[in-house]
Amino acid sequence: MEHSEGAQWAGRIDPKLKETMDAGQLPMFMTPNEILATHTPADYDRKIKHGVDIRILHDCKDENCRMETDDEMWERKLKESSSYKYLTPLPESIAQEGVNRPVELVNYKHPFTGKQVAYVGNGHHRVVSAHSVKPDSLIPVTFTK
Repeated sequence: MEHSEGAQWAGRIDPKLKETMDAGQLPMFMTPNEILATHTPADYDRKIKHGVDIRILHDCKDENCRMETDDEMWERKLKESSSYKYLTPLPESIAQEGVNRPVELVNYKHPFTGKQVAYVGNGHHRVVSAHSVKPDSLIPVTFTK
């Protein structure tokens, strides 16, 4: 799993859980720390950084355009979690009630590179909100290939 250098959102994982997951036994619950340690944000949800939101990198003609880093994306997701679109800010709600809806984690072997790919497919806001208020709480997870 590759994370940004010195990533604030890198998380941590118990070596026994890592060993179990590497052996193909996937858990039903994980902590936000464990999810952040084993899964990156989904690339399809990243934004282009260059002062404007350009959804497709090749549409940006400036050589300074780049995809947002893992840290930048997690920061943005946390900020969105506390925004107007939720009646109660998500971190506040999770602090009171925990995470009830499973987070979808995607794991597969890339068909061309052979490398293991692992990312958060659905639930970025829940993971980062839970990490901000209860980093060692349990979150229900599902796995997709």
